[in-house]
Amino acid sequence: MKQHKGMFYPRNQQDMQQLAVLLGVRDDWHEPDEQEVTAEPVDGSFDNAGSGDMGLRILKDGKPVAFIHLASLCAIACGHDLAD
Repeated sequence: MKQHKGMFYPRNQQDMQQLAVLLGVRDDWHEPDEQEVTAEPVDGSFDNAGSGDMGLRILKDGKPVAFIHLASLCAIACGHDLAD
């Protein structure tokens, strides 16, 4: 999984599974708040090609640990591997 300055950037389903393990959430991400995992929306354009894009900041115990562009999350859900 891509990491930069302590933040993880999931790029495929395997990364999302690894992130679930890291955060201690179920592999189906059901009720992550029970493990003190939350998310904050980040506004921007519905794109995944640069900075300022719409996405989700994922937090554990109130501290940011991961970010994923919304367009990237949609691509991953469709089975695409953005690490290729």
